[in-house]
Amino acid sequence: VQLPAFLPGKNTIVISTNYLNRMEFEDCYLIGSFGVNANREITPLPQFLVNGDWCLQGLPHYAGTVTYHAEIPVPDKIRGKFFLSFDEISASVVGVSVNGNFVGDVFTECQRYIDISEFICAGESLNVDIDVVSSPRNLLGPFHQREGKTLNTNAGSFRCTGLKYSPEYHLHPYGVMGMIRLHQFG
Repeated sequence: VQLPAFLPGKNTIVISTNYLNRMEFEDCYLIGSFGVNANREITPLPQFLVNGDWCLQGLPHYAGTVTYHAEIPVPDKIRGKFFLSFDEISASVVGVSVNGNFVGDVFTECQRYIDISEFICAGESLNVDIDVVSSPRNLLGPFHQREGKTLNTNAGSFRCTGLKYSPEYHLHPYGVMGMIRLHQFG
């Protein structure tokens, strides 16, 4: 159901249903262009993100793609091959583009280097776009598993009782966590 635009001040949404004890309120989702703060209040969408977990920057339940932009200077004298490396990126998949050209996808941490030699021009900066794609895990849950990230998800993962349940939210961190570097070999 699409809601009307929020008005300045306090807005209230009333949901009415035949609620049962076995249901979690997480069975209902509010999706839109907004952020959420640490008190679980709706806030304006963050204008920019810095390196680190985007869950801690106002996007705790975001499922989709965030593009990080970087301008990297290239030396005046070049020879050999050039690669980009990533200290740490937490994502389902990462897409890399240089100067508007798609270079490739990074699927695992084993792919620490990506060859960008064909896009290098001596003395010119590289415009690098890193598309960090998350899974729907932080949007759809489960949120209350005591151990946080697990190898699999099943019906028991959404229970609100038992030894594996935690009242706190446990989210998967997403984002560019470290530096993006340019390397020259040869």
